[in-house]
Amino acid sequence: MDEENLKKLWLDAGNEQNVKIDADKLVKSLMNTMSKFEKKIRRRDRIEITVGVLMIPLFGWLTFTVTELIGKIGAAIILINCIVTILKLNRARKVIVKEHFDSEVKNQLETSLKLVRQQIKLLDSVLWWYLLPFFIGVICLTFSSSDNLPFKVIYSIIIMALYGFIWYLNKRAVKRQLKPLESNMVKALQELDTAD
Repeated sequence: MDEENLKKLWLDAGNEQNVKIDADKLVKSLMNTMSKFEKKIRRRDRIEITVGVLMIPLFGWLTFTVTELIGKIGAAIILINCIVTILKLNRARKVIVKEHFDSEVKNQLETSLKLVRQQIKLLDSVLWWYLLPFFIGVICLTFSSSDNLPFKVIYSIIIMALYGFIWYLNKRAVKRQLKPLESNMVKALQELDTAD
């Protein structure tokens, strides 16, 4: 071998090693981020499920004790949505992935990617399965309980603004946190595929 070929081999070997180190750093960083993300999701789910479990008996009782039909409907909507919320949050945490990769790291990344995508789907649709049913239930209860129309209107506007803010926070979390995390995981899986 001449000197030129040796230089080329040396430079090529160094580049492959740098790519592997960068991929390893990326994977470690993503796994650390996912660990924090999963803790945050578990904490959020525990709070939401606990509140839902506490609300079920209250709104079950209100469903039978409220005298006006619109109030009964509102309490029943909230009761049913508490159950739906608990089931939906539990289902979103379960990730089923067939272990088809040779590497444990790839399997973990694929599982984490599916979890992130499920959370994106959950938060993107929060208006339909969470906010709107609770809003309708609360408004029905409000309009059945008091004769003061200005109070009902002001209260409805406040609840609508609060739920709009919650919807905005969920959309912002998807855009600023979950989508970039998903993108980084896809890149890491691609890097690991090319490194093999």
